Amino acid sequence: MYHPVFIHVLLLEFQMREDILSRFLVESKKDPVKMNNQYLRDIILNFIIAGRDTTAVTLSWFFYMLCKHPSLQEKLAREVNEATAAVDDPTPIIDFASSLTEESLDRMQYLHASLAETLRLYPAIPEVNFSIKTDHDSINATNLTYTYLILAY
Repeated sequence: MYHPVFIHVLLLEFQMREDILSRFLVESKKDPVKMNNQYLRDIILNFIIAGRDTTAVTLSWFFYMLCKHPSLQEKLAREVNEATAAVDDPTPIIDFASSLTEESLDRMQYLHASLAETLRLYPAIPEVNFSIKTDHDSINATNLTYTYLILAY
């Protein structure tokens, strides 16, 4: 088990952050019975699993569009090289990864636009339709039946 001072320092650090995991950790200290480690683990796994499929689908369509449009490949490669200050020679992946900063990503506007256009043309979740069915004229929460329809193709 961790020393209480160490945990207090970690909580102060988490309170300064705004990412979702830090927020959950802060809330878990407020209500440790409800938000125990198993609950936090389940939430994190849900985020990872939910994001995996949509990210894979989007990247698949993005690479498909790159293959269909070689001029797009050239323009994106040129933009990435300029934004990361990479030379035309093959750059070792370690050096390239270290050159990917927030500032360099902000300079990759054509890449951002290409990914956004891919999502517009081929949304990862094409349509989510929620409807409520009830037999009564007035809405009574105890008599509602919820129907969720998620269409994907």
